[in-house]
Order: sequence, then structure tokens, then C-alpha cells
Amino acid sequence: MTENHRTDGSTGDGTGDGTGSSSSTDTGTGTSTDTAADEIRVDVLHDDCVGAGQCVLSAPEVFDQDNDGIVVLLREDLDGLGRADREGVEEAVRLCPSGALRLLARTAPATAAD
Repeated sequence: MTENHRTDGSTGDGTGDGTGSSSSTDTGTGTSTDTAADEIRVDVLHDDCVGAGQCVLSAPEVFDQDNDGIVVLLREDLDGLGRADREGVEEAVRLCPSGALRLLARTAPATAAD
């Protein structure tokens, strides 16, 4: 069986990326946390995009493609999207053949020290 190396440093056997349709998201620290869908944002690795277009088919309200077929992010956060649209984004992340899409927990803005 072939082992795949992903852009996030994880490996897999090509049978799925483990993102599932749950609200568990990558926090960027190598761990997953459960979070509400409104606290998730989409991250795109443009240099990894191969232009397959699965993202646009799954979530056209969030993704588009430029003239070269590279993904264009129409909105970074999922605030205001309905459940079906959020599920479309999660599907787009699962289906992306290059791993160029990620769901990340949105972080609160830093506050200035008093």
C-alpha cells in the first residue's frame, strides 16, 4: 500500500483524510479540537492547488477558480453560511486531491497590553 504525504505533515493510505463531516478541526498545532462551525475558517495553499475543481463543485459559494484553474477563495470564514453550505465546504476539503484546502479554528485577534 502506498503512503501519501500531505501538506500538513501527516500521512495516510489514500482511503480518506480523516476530516469527516464532524466539527473537529485542525488547530494548526497538530491536534484537533471540537468547535462550532461558525468558529472555523478556510485556509488555501494556492501553490499546492492542481486545479481539479472539486472545491467549486462542492461549495460554489466559497470557492471559484481563476483563468489557470487555481482555487480562488470567495470567503475565508463560514459565518452566515447555512448548514448545507458548511457541509459543502467540508466535502470540498475532503475531496481536494492535492490537500490545498484546510479548515482551521479561527483565532481571536490579539489585544494590546495595557
